[in-house]
Amino acid sequence: MDSKAEKEAAIDFVNTELWRIEGRHLNSAEITVFSGTWDRLSYVEMADQSHYSVDTLRATIGYSLWRLLEKVLEVPISKKNLQLQILQLQQKRLSGETIGNVASTRQPLMIGQHPYTSVFYGREKEKKLLTDAITQKQIILLVGHPGVGKSSLASEAALASEFAYVLWESIHYAPSLSSLVRNLLNHFNHKTSDLLEENISNLINFLKSHKCLVILDAAESLLRQDGRSLNPYAEGYADYGKFWRRLSESSLKSCVVLTSQRPFNDLVRLSNGNKSVQVIKLEGLPINDAKKILDDHRLRGNQYEKLIQTYRGNPLILLLVSSTIRDFFGGDIDKFLSHNTVLMSDVIKEILDQQFRSLSSLDKKVLRTLSNSSEAIDFSTLLGLMKQADTSVTVSDIVQSVESLDERSLIERRSSSTFSVQPLIAKYCKNRSVDNESTK
Repeated sequence: MDSKAEKEAAIDFVNTELWRIEGRHLNSAEITVFSGTWDRLSYVEMADQSHYSVDTLRATIGYSLWRLLEKVLEVPISKKNLQLQILQLQQKRLSGETIGNVASTRQPLMIGQHPYTSVFYGREKEKKLLTDAITQKQIILLVGHPGVGKSSLASEAALASEFAYVLWESIHYAPSLSSLVRNLLNHFNHKTSDLLEENISNLINFLKSHKCLVILDAAESLLRQDGRSLNPYAEGYADYGKFWRRLSESSLKSCVVLTSQRPFNDLVRLSNGNKSVQVIKLEGLPINDAKKILDDHRLRGNQYEKLIQTYRGNPLILLLVSSTIRDFFGGDIDKFLSHNTVLMSDVIKEILDQQFRSLSSLDKKVLRTLSNSSEAIDFSTLLGLMKQADTSVTVSDIVQSVESLDERSLIERRSSSTFSVQPLIAKYCKNRSVDNESTK
């Protein structure tokens, strides 16, 4: 067998075992790392041949993939031993030996491109909350920072569910309602029409007669940039609001889950008076769960709580930071923190860039003002500083801006009227100010 055929056979073998245990196959990101590792490429070489960054390939995709394969195949897996372990397991299969956990539970039929969620830290309380909600509600909005684990939590809840179908659709590309409804019907092998209303009726009837969990990931793409309106949707997307309401008012056997970096104001309002709609806000990991990330990277040091708090327990960011501490500071947390720095890698900057693109000019000014203070600022002081910089700004403007930033968790409310910014966002704001000055 030549090397290409050998690699394809290895991928088929892994997909067979993965489907048996997890109810899914390797996704494109995982195949990129698996294939590159099989070909003995470095992460830098994989990055050159793909659209992923080195940090993402090593600390996120690769790290999660090795843990996933260890769980499914029940042998130690790493970048160094992948090929040897897979070849040995294939040989065992040929000789009739059993592999991994044979007694797997029945999984729902998974449709669409599910994310890689092989490593899942804690979240038992949130997982139970979401698992219970998807059996009782018809629409759920799961909202939180990029990297906080919304997709992972939704995937875990889906695997634990008793739905007949679980459909995962990323809508980061902001499809029109007409396009989305047609896509969903096509996924379910249902006939479609040229008429939107007919397609919506067909979809609702299908969701009434079948137990389906539909997860719409990255739903923030549908929202307007400033977020300052009773209509939260971008131009051309207002019909989504009517669609959600219609779903909430139908007697479905199914549930639709939206993951979003930002709240949908109309769904928040619906949740207050509609028993079929629920909003769940996902925060960072608590100390004990977040510490497992540090432990998995074999970090040591007395100040682990400070490290976790600095990055507010964000799992993705802690994975990236942990890899840097391991690779450049010998795994010593205290040594890293002694430099009094907040890590700002390309991946972290990209995450924050996404959030800043949706902010108004005033929102950015409020964030910069809070970032320039080493202490929390009460609202009266903030108002005075903002008016000092721009006499035309009104109290209502500042109130709306603070409310918007608070909803997006970009500022922290220390008391009913005192606000601050977490260290990572403060550094980002200062770096942007420096960059803006240097380009003038």
